[in-house]
Amino acid sequence: MNLKNFIYVLIIGFIFQCSGDNSTWIWKINGKKYTVNNFDDAYENYITLMAQQLQLSPEQLKSMVKNPEKSGLPEENIEMLKRLSKDNFPDQYKQLLLLNTEAEKKGFLKKKEIKSRLRFIEQFYIANLYLTEKSDAKNIEISDEEALKAWEMIRNSNPQARGIPLDKGLAATKQRLAMKKGFEKQQEFLKDILDTNPVQANPDFKLRDYVKSEMEKEDQAGDQKDSKEKK
Repeated sequence: MNLKNFIYVLIIGFIFQCSGDNSTWIWKINGKKYTVNNFDDAYENYITLMAQQLQLSPEQLKSMVKNPEKSGLPEENIEMLKRLSKDNFPDQYKQLLLLNTEAEKKGFLKKKEIKSRLRFIEQFYIANLYLTEKSDAKNIEISDEEALKAWEMIRNSNPQARGIPLDKGLAATKQRLAMKKGFEKQQEFLKDILDTNPVQANPDFKLRDYVKSEMEKEDQAGDQKDSKEKK
């Protein structure tokens, strides 16, 4: 499991709560059963989270994972898509469960700094999930005509692109256009949220001044450390 995928899976592990069900159990770890339904739910969450990172809908990502070579993506991204296949998830899921179980047994989750990080991870995940869902960015569709026009512009401005097959070029262009439009829709939705939910600032506290002061302290501490190491 590479680091990037591991981080995403680990986040899901902290947020995802295994609930009882009547489906067939797969593993028992520390007396707790993990079932087929748990596995399927975890994989769906995994794909959903990865799709968010790529500004795609889960359905779009699943389609690309099913046929990586037809995604129109560069070779290194095709390999990434192959790693996202469900038949590669059992080992990742088992690692996730074992690590979470071990962390719980060792009291890792009771540490103050870990609780703080988990609160931020939850806030971060919820905010991004809500933004994606409510902005409807995941349902953006790019027509063949629009993609072809954009692809021709790319080919005219970049000679290297002229050697790329048309189907792959169009697929890659559609993805880029969808990501761009998705980002724009998210920014519009976010602006509406900011405009309709005024935030009252403490008139006696200037956050930017505080941040600037803290950064200056860190710089001074770093300079002092460097100075001591040079002596």
